[in-house]
Amino acid sequence: MYDALIKFLRAGVRALGAVALVTAVGAFLSGPSRIAVLVRASCRRSIGAVRDVAVSAGLRLGAVGRFVHRFKRWIGAAIMVVAAIVLFTWTYPTTMVVVWTAVIVLAGFAIREFLDPGPTPTATDSRTTATP
Repeated sequence: MYDALIKFLRAGVRALGAVALVTAVGAFLSGPSRIAVLVRASCRRSIGAVRDVAVSAGLRLGAVGRFVHRFKRWIGAAIMVVAAIVLFTWTYPTTMVVVWTAVIVLAGFAIREFLDPGPTPTATDSRTTATP
């Protein structure tokens, strides 16, 4: 009887520990430390290189790319809100639920970065960089 009562408590404690670990790693990687900046920059460059290859192969982002660039922060916030809703509404979250949610969140952020072509140069930008 004791094991039946403690089974869900153990799973809950493990899931809470996994959430704490994922949150700590996320907070560290979003901070200003040298390692965090290096990791973010290398991920951004890698995804940008894959996007450049796809664009040179014929992928056109068009309106989707402009939309993602314009609302990039809101899309990131929506990804995090959906992940939080999944974790809070899951009946018995286990460690694997937390891990897979974190993996899906990372995939969502990678897709968001892939679809963001960056700022497009305007006509005024080309005039200011031209030499007389």
